[in-house]
Amino acid sequence: MANIDDDMKTKFANDKHRFVANVVYTGNWIKNQFSEFIKPFGVSPQQFNILRILRGANKWVSMNDIKNRMVEKSPNTTRLCDKLLEKKLDILRA
Repeated sequence: MANIDDDMKTKFANDKHRFVANVVYTGNWIKNQFSEFIKPFGVSPQQFNILRILRGANKWVSMNDIKNRMVEKSPNTTRLCDKLLEKKLDILRA
């Protein structure tokens, strides 16, 4: 099993600091794995998030609702949606 002290090449002051660093490290690892998984589909994690919201809604969703439902909040949701439309990935027309 990997040791966070070895992976990060540091010595933590206590277990609380080690735990927080481990959570952040693990979260970033998962995020990177997910980004690599969706890369062949040509969408970003934020665009995937929007597609997930639209698919679950099964009806018209306002831009404000999309912004509120996003896992990772993004101030440029409109631009992300425009990019999905350019890629013809709008599931509302399906």
